[in-house]
Amino acid sequence: MEKTTFNKPYLYNLYGGSEEDILFVLNEFLTGYDEMLQSLVKYFSDSTFVKFREELHKHSSGFTYVGFEEITNTINSFSLRCKSAKAVAEVQEEFEQIIRIIKECKEICIVETG
Repeated sequence: MEKTTFNKPYLYNLYGGSEEDILFVLNEFLTGYDEMLQSLVKYFSDSTFVKFREELHKHSSGFTYVGFEEITNTINSFSLRCKSAKAVAEVQEEFEQIIRIIKECKEICIVETG
């Protein structure tokens, strides 16, 4: 997977050029970040992946609203692979990459809201 990119021009377009609105949504993302990450890690161990895929779906589109639209597609593709996986081990490495990407998003948001 490629390095996580932050699309600030996209956010300016999405939020009508309002720096205040952009800071608000980035801060909202940071506020819910720990809970999101914990739920993804918790439910990943569910061998049926049902709750995990629900959590992925619940959070995936949120990345678009904070300037990481390509991550939404990455997460949705990963969710489809989880649907066909028979065991956690089949997608463990990709899961770890997804978590790394999500952590990178947090770091970028911290810098942007700094």
